[in-house]
Amino acid sequence: MSTLAKRLRGADEPEGSHFFTDTAEELSRIGDSEVDVAIWRRQMDPALREALDAFVADYPAFNVRGKISRRSPDLSEFTAHFEQTALADSVAEELEALVERFAALSDAHEFEARLELTNQQNCPKFHVDHVHLRLLCTLAGPGTEWVAREDVREIRRQSTCRDHLHAPAHTIRWAEAGDVVVLKGRLGSPSRSRDDWSLHRSPQLKAGEARLVFKVTAGRLR
Repeated sequence: MSTLAKRLRGADEPEGSHFFTDTAEELSRIGDSEVDVAIWRRQMDPALREALDAFVADYPAFNVRGKISRRSPDLSEFTAHFEQTALADSVAEELEALVERFAALSDAHEFEARLELTNQQNCPKFHVDHVHLRLLCTLAGPGTEWVAREDVREIRRQSTCRDHLHAPAHTIRWAEAGDVVVLKGRLGSPSRSRDDWSLHRSPQLKAGEARLVFKVTAGRLR
């Protein structure tokens, strides 16, 4: 990651299309019309984070997808890859807490969930998802990157390329492992123009690097 890229986790982070918070309750502000990205700066349990870092370093890639009921979420299929009982229980508690937090933000009766361990940049282009709402939490490895709507507008204004966003490094923000990122999708505001969104992408991974990311979605998957 370039040293020019914006982490911007401090109190001086400007309000606008995105915001950082230290409390889970403030994630509800994703419902505000002007907000596209809400980031809960959450500190994971150090022991769990260390165990997950060791897990992703040795375990082969996988991608588990399934539907979850908001009333009785069954996450057993998402923890099947964690052979150590203690780790499986801890991961289950982590995922259950994230689903519960997302359920507080959406009135959908059913969610799509995905737990993925990957060593590739699966979504390399900046984009907005064709969903209503999505929660992303990187449990190990580099976190999601995004460009704020205000910067997207300026980049589009100065660019002749309309197909892809070529974001200068100083406009790119990113989340840390453990942070909870909630993203508004196109289906939530279908009347917006293509330039009127904050955009996100998967981070580029170095050789030998991997990330474990959990996604919960209201509305169909991208």
